[in-house]
Amino acid sequence: MILAASCVASGTFAPFRASALPSYARQTGEDCAACHVGGFGPQLTPHGREFKINGYSDGKTMIPLSGMAVANFTKTRADRADPISGHDGRNDNVALQEASVFVAGRITKGLGTFIQTTYSEIDRHTALDHFEIRYAHPIKFAGDDAVVGVSVNNNPTLQDPFNSVGAWSFPYTSSDLGFESISAPLIQGGVEHQVLGASAYVSLANGLYAEVGGYRSLKPSFLATFGIASESGSIKGVAPYWRLAFAGGSGKQNGSIGLIGMTAKINPDRDGLAQTDNYADFGIDGSYQYQLNRRNMFTATYPTSTKARSCVTQSR
Repeated sequence: MILAASCVASGTFAPFRASALPSYARQTGEDCAACHVGGFGPQLTPHGREFKINGYSDGKTMIPLSGMAVANFTKTRADRADPISGHDGRNDNVALQEASVFVAGRITKGLGTFIQTTYSEIDRHTALDHFEIRYAHPIKFAGDDAVVGVSVNNNPTLQDPFNSVGAWSFPYTSSDLGFESISAPLIQGGVEHQVLGASAYVSLANGLYAEVGGYRSLKPSFLATFGIASESGSIKGVAPYWRLAFAGGSGKQNGSIGLIGMTAKINPDRDGLAQTDNYADFGIDGSYQYQLNRRNMFTATYPTSTKARSCVTQSR
């Protein structure tokens, strides 16, 4: 069992990892509760989804800077066999888990950013974290309003407007001083920060959202430029990514249900000479929200239930 308590700086700092950002609030003139459940995030209200779909660009152009700090105390039932790092003990560790600076906000009409750089006291290292540049444009589709857009980002699901899968799935934060999983499906962080991809999406007035895109692995030398450690394995060619979801509601209630998927051929050793593993990830997610009042909401989410299949084939 891991017991962790996180303390997050207030004021100009946003609570939890990459959640409600003051720069977005200054830009729109709205408080964080307009877009985030409870005002904290990362779960989004319908208004928050629209803000993201429209390219983070609603409101005025302002200096798009924000900051965040997360500290924690971690206690495990039993001591570790070895200290987790050269400056942490076997148990009862206190750490500034992350201190982040965000360049997040409107650049111009329809164009906005969500870019995060993070320092970890545990690793004593600074690196580019999440990266997304998004452009959106309103259109008419079958006589109704719609939005089409494109996103360039470094983590599949980072751009997802429902904030319930992958990068945004529950739990929203956890201690880096505990015992972490050594593997994850592709759309649950398996290739985060190791790739660069682009996707195109359409959001219709009837609540239907569809997106398709693809991702390529970045070279170790390029990753090192931004302080990112290169992990073993690389995508051969382009890995297709897709998302289909529907959202609707009336009055104080709203909900969504969606499907998501990604397939890839992975070279385990990055040299391109060995066999490749074929991955096919598919998931389903859903959410329900009931607005009790302006600042209080009941919400339930079903994070992605991802089934990953792999087999070894001869690379070509």
